[in-house]
Amino acid sequence: DHNGWYDRYIKDLARRPATHWRSLLTTLIETGTNVTTSGDGDFFFGSAHFYGDNTAQSNLLTNSDVSELAVVDSDAITGVEMADAVLGCMAEFFGFLDAAGEPLFEDNMSFHVHLPHQQAKVAAKAFVKELLANGTGGSVENPIVNGAYNITYSINPRFAAANSKIMYISVSDTSNKPLVRQSEVLDGSGPDGVRISTLGRGTEYFTEHEHMLIKLLASRNVAFTHAWQSMLHCTFSTAA
Repeated sequence: DHNGWYDRYIKDLARRPATHWRSLLTTLIETGTNVTTSGDGDFFFGSAHFYGDNTAQSNLLTNSDVSELAVVDSDAITGVEMADAVLGCMAEFFGFLDAAGEPLFEDNMSFHVHLPHQQAKVAAKAFVKELLANGTGGSVENPIVNGAYNITYSINPRFAAANSKIMYISVSDTSNKPLVRQSEVLDGSGPDGVRISTLGRGTEYFTEHEHMLIKLLASRNVAFTHAWQSMLHCTFSTAA
């Protein structure tokens, strides 16, 4: 392999066990408005969650719940608008109550924002720059960068185009995770549960086809937990 194709192929193949998890989790998250897992009869992302004797609680947020989700143009969200929307949605976490009526997240300080690739450009401003343009020729301090909370973000290019105006926010520093990964240990698999099969030089396959065949096999599943409170589904809309 004088052109290095073999090495490039192997390096790409080595990424697949990690990206496979991302694929499974992305598909799962996008079904959250249609999957009932919370134990209260509501969908995972729903507006009528009941816990103990508390009134309905919601992790499915729109501008009716968080005014900052209403922006001037949801197809061109600004850095200030995104920063304000993230903080406005995060505030909902602190209002969630457990079955005894006690706050679930009163001591939590770390959060992660999951964004579609359509919001990558504005995210590079909203989560990084210390000063943000205010739309009138001036600038304001970025409350995300200069605030007390540890807020991180990631861009997920796997989110469907129909979900380009949605962001998901999860609590990072909690043991009550909203998603769970499951993996079966296969015979002959490595520590990551992936079994590798190779048909290379010296095999009948290589002789017949004149190239190698490398297979990765894993038995995996992902699922929602009952911790709907640990993740928010937030939809931007254009203000009327």
